[in-house]
Amino acid sequence: MVHPPPPDRHHDSFIFEVKNLLREMNDSLHRLRVEPENQDLLRQICRAFRTITALGRILHYEDLAHYARAFRQVMERALCKEVTITHELVTLCQVSCTLFDFRLTVPGAADLRGNKSARHILAEIDDWSS
Repeated sequence: MVHPPPPDRHHDSFIFEVKNLLREMNDSLHRLRVEPENQDLLRQICRAFRTITALGRILHYEDLAHYARAFRQVMERALCKEVTITHELVTLCQVSCTLFDFRLTVPGAADLRGNKSARHILAEIDDWSS
């Protein structure tokens, strides 16, 4: 009889932590839509993207790390007043949070870099970076 592999504590902790960050970030993004100049909200969002980037790299979720880094860079530019927070930018972030959640929740979900919608969103966020 073949036994399933034991649960990976680090993997489970990563998913738990990132899902909590995504929930918090979604709340912050809803508030940011109403208060686009709120620097505290921007810092919270940047911190969440930074954490997802770092944890993703450590646990080999390179696709999440890659996307989170791109969004973090744009939000950091917003903190420096180089980018204006718009409804479109907030919506892009919210859609990405949904994609991240899907990637973590659906067993066998493909790497985001192979997802057409995710590539389109990344192209849009890259436009914000330049």
